Amino acid sequence: MAVMQVVARSGPLYTYHRSDRRDEWSVARSALGNSGSRWLPVRQPELYAGEVLRALAAGQGISLPAPERSQTLPAGSDLVTHRSQPLQEMLRDMLRFSTNISAEAIGMSASAAGGARPASLAASGAQMSDWARARYGMSSARLVDHSGLGAASRVSMADLATMFRGAGNEGALRALLREHPLRDAQGRVIANPGLDVRAKTGTLYFVSALGGYLRGPGGRDLAFAVCAADLPRRAQVAGGAVDRPEGTSAWAGQARRLQQDLLYRWAEAHS
Repeated sequence: MAVMQVVARSGPLYTYHRSDRRDEWSVARSALGNSGSRWLPVRQPELYAGEVLRALAAGQGISLPAPERSQTLPAGSDLVTHRSQPLQEMLRDMLRFSTNISAEAIGMSASAAGGARPASLAASGAQMSDWARARYGMSSARLVDHSGLGAASRVSMADLATMFRGAGNEGALRALLREHPLRDAQGRVIANPGLDVRAKTGTLYFVSALGGYLRGPGGRDLAFAVCAADLPRRAQVAGGAVDRPEGTSAWAGQARRLQQDLLYRWAEAHS
C-alpha cells in the first residue's frame, strides 16, 4: 500500500502522492539518516495494520487476503486483547520524547471520553481549548491540535504558566515531567546547578519554548513558561524543503541560554 523512491536532489525532502492503489513517496537521498532510512507518516493506518498482520501471518504459513476497509465491526470472538501501558506512563514518555502522534491520540481519546467523539483533530483541539479555559482560566487558548505543531494554535505564556501553577497544585503534572538539565558555557551538564527544574521543551525551527516548575535554593516552588521565536525567519523556513536550515542550531543555542538565564534570575528573585 506504500512505495518509496530515493532521489538525488537537494529538495524537497519528500513528496507524497496518493494513486488509486497506493501511497507513492519520493525522498531526497540527502535526507536519509546514518542508517540509510527516514521515518515517514502513515497516511492510511488501517490498511497499513492489515498489511503488517498479513505479513506476520504469512511468516507462520497462513495466507490471508489483502486488507480492506470496513465500516462495521466483524462478527466473532476476540482472539487477542492487548492493553496499553497505564496512562501516566504513556504521558511521561510522550513528554520526555516529544512523541507528537501520542499527544494527538491521547488528546483525541480525552475529547471522546469527555462527550461526543470529535469529528476532526481541529474539533478535538477546540474541545481541549474549552476545557483549558474552564479549568485553568486560559482565555487565550485557541488550539487546533494536541501536539502543538499546528501553526494556527495560540496561547499566551501567562496563561501557560497559570496552567502549570494550577496543575502543580493538583499534584499530577510535575511528577510526569523530566528533570531539565542546566549547562555551562561549553554545553556541559552542570552537576550541582543549585536549581531543580522539571520542564517540557518545545522546539521548532527558530522557535524554542520551555515550561514547567522551578525550585530554587530557598525551596520555593515556581511555575513558569517562556517562548523565544524569530517569526520572520520562521516564516521563511516553515513548510519548506530544507532539513535543518542554516542558522537554526546557533539560534536554538542562544534561546536555550536565555531560558537558563531567566531561570536563575527568577530563582534568585523569589528565593
